[in-house]
Amino acid sequence: MGLIIIMIRYLVLMVALIEAATAVTHQVGGSSEGWTVPSTPSFYTTWAASQTFSVGDILEFKWTSTHNVLEVTETEYDVCLGMNGMPTSTSPVSVTLNNTTARYFICTVGSHCASGQKLAVTSVAATTTPRTSGTSPSGFSASMPTAALLPALLSTIAMISFLLPV
Repeated sequence: MGLIIIMIRYLVLMVALIEAATAVTHQVGGSSEGWTVPSTPSFYTTWAASQTFSVGDILEFKWTSTHNVLEVTETEYDVCLGMNGMPTSTSPVSVTLNNTTARYFICTVGSHCASGQKLAVTSVAATTTPRTSGTSPSGFSASMPTAALLPALLSTIAMISFLLPV
């Protein structure tokens, strides 16, 4: 009986790890552009529209020259004016999307925001389906940990089924 409890605990742990592995880190602007003054004012709007943001995902803002990132209200986003808070000037900045409300980010340096360096995202409820952001610098998808854990999960289920009385 004790072995069955241990196996059930192991199974619960494996399921929890699989759920955690479904979160995706989105490098804002993709690995080629990053967080910078874009070539077109609609760049970040177009980039965000190509992504699926889920609760638990992470936005990663990376830049190399003089930029910052500040989370603002929708009104501040629309007029490119950050009136509350201090912008973060040290790259990279990671922001966890912890609910389904819209989030707004701008660069407060000079006219960067007015030139299109601003981002609006809305997250959807978390899913257990493995997803990828398409921007992984290593070329591996975010579902790799899930794929590696699946055989362990299946073998655990098989072992439990053999231990249960018939």
